Amino acid sequence: MIVVAIIGILAAIAIPNFIKYQARSKQAEAKQALRAYFMAERHYFSEADQYTGDMGAVGFAPERGNRYAYKTMVTPTVYQSRAAAVLPVVAAYQGIEVDCFKIGGSCIGQPVRPTIATITVSWDSGTSGPPDTGLVVGANGGFIIEAIGTIDNDNDNDVWLVGSGTIDVSPSTCAELSHGVPGVAVVVYDDVSCP
Repeated sequence: MIVVAIIGILAAIAIPNFIKYQARSKQAEAKQALRAYFMAERHYFSEADQYTGDMGAVGFAPERGNRYAYKTMVTPTVYQSRAAAVLPVVAAYQGIEVDCFKIGGSCIGQPVRPTIATITVSWDSGTSGPPDTGLVVGANGGFIIEAIGTIDNDNDNDVWLVGSGTIDVSPSTCAELSHGVPGVAVVVYDDVSCP
């Protein structure tokens, strides 16, 4: 009886910590994909002398099984759907859905962004960009891409941004103070830290 009670106490302590650890490891997907997108945009810029919101044009395609949706616009007009075994051919798209085919369950392909911490963006001298997810085209333009997804068992969504400018995040209950220089992903809504 005592042994069973001890095992129950240990499980009660260990399981929540394990779930939080597991959710933190899932955040690595967003960081890695955003870094890859940043490099793809920089490469595109070196050839076209401007950025683009078209993920297909830069060759951005996260591996199947992605738990995050990716957006180059606050409200993309065209998403690449990932609800079937074979990806549809889409000419130009500004968003990639969560891979609901691989994840299954009650997956939401286009998760909604929660209220995020206040962000400000600083652009290099002579350049400009959007105040939020999106882009400004032209030789002096800039971009910000967003990753948003559910990584634990609640209804809140994790939100990360990366861009060609420096993204500063004001501290809040769901985000720590952060200073993301170009190419470094910053969390603006940390689903792991929030209830």
